[in-house]
Amino acid sequence: MVSMFSRFKKMLFKNSRTFRVHKIGASLIALFSICIAALIIFPVIYTTVFFKLQTRQEEAMRDYEANLAFGTMELFLLHPDTYELAPLQDSSAVFAIRDEQGKLVYSTGPTPESVLTSSSFSLSGVSDTDGYTAYYQRLSNGYTVYCVYPPKSEESPLLLWASFLYLVLFAIIIFVIKKKIYDPITKVENVLHGVVKGETDLQFDHLKKSDPFSPMFSDLNMLFDNMKTLMLRESNAQLVKKQAELDALQSQINPHFLYNTLESIRGQAIEYGMKDIEIMTRSLSKLFRYSISNHNTLVSLREELDNVDNYLYIQHLRFNNKFEKADHVDEDALLCQVPKLIIQPIVENAIYHGLEMKIGRGLITISAYITESLLIINIQDDGLGIQEGKLKELNAVLAEGHTQITSSKKGASVGLCNVNARIKLMFGKNYGINLYSTEGVGTDVQLTLPRIDASKP
Repeated sequence: MVSMFSRFKKMLFKNSRTFRVHKIGASLIALFSICIAALIIFPVIYTTVFFKLQTRQEEAMRDYEANLAFGTMELFLLHPDTYELAPLQDSSAVFAIRDEQGKLVYSTGPTPESVLTSSSFSLSGVSDTDGYTAYYQRLSNGYTVYCVYPPKSEESPLLLWASFLYLVLFAIIIFVIKKKIYDPITKVENVLHGVVKGETDLQFDHLKKSDPFSPMFSDLNMLFDNMKTLMLRESNAQLVKKQAELDALQSQINPHFLYNTLESIRGQAIEYGMKDIEIMTRSLSKLFRYSISNHNTLVSLREELDNVDNYLYIQHLRFNNKFEKADHVDEDALLCQVPKLIIQPIVENAIYHGLEMKIGRGLITISAYITESLLIINIQDDGLGIQEGKLKELNAVLAEGHTQITSSKKGASVGLCNVNARIKLMFGKNYGINLYSTEGVGTDVQLTLPRIDASKP
């Protein structure tokens, strides 16, 4: 199970296309570009607008001042105009008029005396005292008209609104970055921690097509589904293996006792000159010894065929030479390694389901050849064959790798299914047994195995 997680952790980072890095990178670049542009452009726009507003205020004041010189009645004529003009410039601006003696005769609001009496008024008629900006114009009658703007921290609510909007914009940008980038990365991190801990029920939920991480999450969901499927298969394979071991233990007879008994019978047969019994017990003893003494999983094809010969000799005596055997095996194929006891059960199946009920003598032909990567073994008989419907059922079961089938004839084809299941468990689903049969003509059982030369480990 640990090796399974190691393989899947490698798979998570093996293929960069799985994570759609180019899409995510492009989205991040675009988002950060928008943020930077907003941070740069907004202050420029604000500065430009404020500067233009300030310029318009100055120009409006000067236009107003240019229209003041109309005689001694200016004060009464211009007072309404002056009052109406002030809101157009800035509601916080204060208009004031002082007479020849410097006495304040009119003011639209409180104005510090220091501003009106400041000695810093330039020739242009502008003064900047204590943060106040004042414009003045001396009239021909000796009166002086002032327009005073309070300090900028007080004079312009626009600046406060701009600062507020700037903070709101910054907060929105931070929220978008968190929602679109930080949260998905955190989600991936949490899921990968689950993989490391051995959790199997892992999924990314609530996927949105607009989310740049959505393709990556979809690919990871597929990967997790495949991981769970493979882990389930491995678990089932382990259960099948353990069950087979348990069945073997439950049905096991002391091998040494049985082997010694056969040797005793053989000795008695030799003593009394019973040649057939002596040969039968010798063949049975070899057959039994081959089954229990070789603990290796793989044997050479030559050893497997020798075991088949021992089995067939016993069957020849039983069926009074009702069938014969022919071999067509390439010499190179004899050296290949195969699982033990994969041919004898198929030969037994051919005898009991193909040749036993046949009228006349039968023939079993065993052939084998190798390709660049495969070993192909065929066991053919000229027996009764298999009905078409039954043949399809058998091939379907064999393709799935099941160890048993549903059959009206109890025990039918169990040997085929067991051999096929062992091959698939050892080498994978691409290997196993295929059946070819014509009813009344015969059956061909083909075993497809990986080519494993004797020199290879």
